[in-house]
Amino acid sequence: MNLYRAVISIALILLAGPAWGCSREYFTPPEKFDAHQVVVLAYPIGILNKPAHAVTPGFTGPFEQAIQWQVLVSWKGTFRVGDILRTQSSYNAGGPCGSGALYAREVKLLYLDGVEPFQTMIVEHPISSMSDMKYLSQHSRGG
Repeated sequence: MNLYRAVISIALILLAGPAWGCSREYFTPPEKFDAHQVVVLAYPIGILNKPAHAVTPGFTGPFEQAIQWQVLVSWKGTFRVGDILRTQSSYNAGGPCGSGALYAREVKLLYLDGVEPFQTMIVEHPISSMSDMKYLSQHSRGG
């Protein structure tokens, strides 16, 4: 029975191997806030993919994505509620971890650096980042 458990354990470890490359570093909400120039909650009002079919099922390969975001809440940076900001980045579709591109128009929590169009960014789902949202809600500016 112990051999059976060992074989199952090894198989699970080997099968989980590709997921190891998908993990990312974890930073606390204060670390992320301090490390970025702009921190906002925003909604994508315009998305341009090159090639245009890059976010369709079955597409694999490199592509560019430019997004116009409308700021809903601003905690850090020069952007205020209602302002429009732009991001632009390169992605590679078809990998085991997903491309990281925006596939649906959803409100996102953005941590940005540099100048527009911002290319250095962390884009997160607010619901998946409740510790960030709690920290930001306690931060003084909030909008």
